[in-house]
Amino acid sequence: MSFEDLITETVEDDSALREKDYRRAVQGLERNRRVTVERVESARSGLKGRDLITFRQQPQQPQEEPVQLGLLGIDPK
Repeated sequence: MSFEDLITETVEDDSALREKDYRRAVQGLERNRRVTVERVESARSGLKGRDLITFRQQPQQPQEEPVQLGLLGIDPK
């Protein structure tokens, strides 16, 4: 998704959120490795219209396997 598409597809009222607010939010997500940005138009750390943003999926939490108490030396009674 391009930065421009992100803004046009999510902003219903231009006065509610501004482009600089989106830019700051996406840059924060990038610092936290939640998105990757392929810069097409902007400089190294900026964001402009055709720069591509890829949202990373959250890794699933590994399911804990049940612990067998007997293996831990605990009497399961």
